[in-house]
Amino acid sequence: MRPLIDAKKGDWYRADLDPQSLRGLQGYKVLIGIAMILGDELYNLSKVFGSTIFNLIRRCQNIGVIGSEYPAPNALVFRNMAILGVEGLSHCINPSFGRCLHQS
Repeated sequence: MRPLIDAKKGDWYRADLDPQSLRGLQGYKVLIGIAMILGDELYNLSKVFGSTIFNLIRRCQNIGVIGSEYPAPNALVFRNMAILGVEGLSHCINPSFGRCLHQS
């Protein structure tokens, strides 16, 4: 990459600059180095987060299933309490008494 940037001296940056100046070739080298480090770290960070989230989802899939490691026996009770809180008693009355009323 350095020979390509060095060949653009005068087009991309002034030709009369010192080679160690950050406004010349050295600036491009520093910028490319920082970009490579940041890109590599972002890749590794996303890889770690991705594998962590994947493993959390995989481990939590069978929580609350009867017969699993964490069966959550009260899950049905809490689910029904949540339905009562959101939809009220009218939701419970319709399914239970609605069948009795429609059978006659």
